Amino acid sequence: GGISAAAEWRSWSMWRNQEPFGQVDPQFGQDIGFYMFSYPWLRFLLGFGFAMVLLALLAAAIVHYLYGGIRLQLPGPRVSDAAQTQISILLGLFCLLKAAAYWLDRFGLALKNEDLVQGFTGLKYRDINALLPAKSILIVIALICALLFFVNAFRRSWPVAGSALALLVVSALVIGGIYPAIVQQFQVKPSELTKEETSIRYNIDATRSASHSITRRFRNTTRARRRIGRCWQPKLGRSTVFG
Repeated sequence: GGISAAAEWRSWSMWRNQEPFGQVDPQFGQDIGFYMFSYPWLRFLLGFGFAMVLLALLAAAIVHYLYGGIRLQLPGPRVSDAAQTQISILLGLFCLLKAAAYWLDRFGLALKNEDLVQGFTGLKYRDINALLPAKSILIVIALICALLFFVNAFRRSWPVAGSALALLVVSALVIGGIYPAIVQQFQVKPSELTKEETSIRYNIDATRSASHSITRRFRNTTRARRRIGRCWQPKLGRSTVFG
């Protein structure tokens, strides 16, 4: 964990010292700097959090099983109060992280590449009309799952919490995968260029804006180098090979 975190010092440094670009994306209204500096760092934090929670969950299950807190083959309660509390809280934290991941995935759609046009990056018709609503629904379901697991830490309601977790898994498959595929196949495919017209226009505008920004920075850099050259030219003219 510490080694992987240390390897992300560049992402942290860019997030810590970020500056706004002064231009926002048309879908979310976020400054472009968010995608350059904040998004990679937040994505790393989420991955790190998932890894820590899953390791803690695995370690807790093994320890409680070895010390009799989890008894799968004996009659009576199969999970002790201590094991139930710890495992439920960890599962609740996992669901909270999942809700945060769904929230961040929404912005990740703005960075996704597509095969529609070579070099096309950004949200498409399917993303705006199917995936974004699906992510919002999944956020709510994940938060409900987290709440039920936190309640389960103090009151035995495994069937309710387990049913909510199963609902989250099924919803992720249906509204997060199958439904967007149906929209793409039956709404977008028959008239793809028409449906994607707005997205293509946004992509072209972003490309032109980036090109103008690069050209402007190149010109400023060239002018600065010329000024530096003029400042050093008299000194270089007076110098000789042997000093």
